[in-house]
Amino acid sequence: TTGIAVSDLKLTGEAGAVLRVEFIYRSKNEAQQYYLVLRDGAWKIDRVDESERIKTLIPYGTDATGKEF
Repeated sequence: TTGIAVSDLKLTGEAGAVLRVEFIYRSKNEAQQYYLVLRDGAWKIDRVDESERIKTLIPYGTDATGKEF
């Protein structure tokens, strides 16, 4: 994994939340929804959706100086 992005946090009640986690690789990206529950004062992962592959238009690490895409 080259990087991880976390976004779209949504609370689903007092003790629940869902967020999107994207794993960034050199040639592809994959995204998953993580479902969290608050137990004993700490957030825990309750379940994770199946991974969704995201098309990468410009691969991570591509030289962007002076080049057109």
